[in-house]
Amino acid sequence: MNCEEAKEKVNIRTVLESFNLFPVKENRKTAFYFALDREEKIPSLSVDFVKNKAFDFGTGKSYDVISIVQQMNQCSVSDALKYLDKFDFSVQNNTQIEESVQIKNYQIIKVNEIQHPALIQYLKSRKVCEQKDLVKEIEYMLNGKKYFGIGFFNNSGGVEIRNKYSKICLGKKRCDFDKK
Repeated sequence: MNCEEAKEKVNIRTVLESFNLFPVKENRKTAFYFALDREEKIPSLSVDFVKNKAFDFGTGKSYDVISIVQQMNQCSVSDALKYLDKFDFSVQNNTQIEESVQIKNYQIIKVNEIQHPALIQYLKSRKVCEQKDLVKEIEYMLNGKKYFGIGFFNNSGGVEIRNKYSKICLGKKRCDFDKK
């Protein structure tokens, strides 16, 4: 196995778990771990499962599966490749991870003119009350719980929603640089 094959075929989570390293905080695409090379109270190693890479905010170092093994075993690239050779390559590839993230876990229940007193107060606190005709009151369900907020539909079919406690996008988020 060469370096490129290892980076493509060996899942970063599997490598971290082989060293008994587990996420402190995670979602479907990313997670935070404690640093590989030092003790810390707040996790600083950000792991991107889709890109199969990690970044340590404490040191500014980037890691892939090879450099993680090198760091943990204090070994050469060839020794790291030997270590990685033992892993099963039947792990999900990155496109499968991205597709599983796209699963819709929300439902828009109601879209109305803004009427809720908490949302009107939020608009006033943001000093944008005069622009309330540009947004709607959106009631939605996310992961089985009901919420509401001020929102609008973006150009990608997603819904941008804000309230005093959250700022989220349900569905696709529009990025102009994605069009190029």
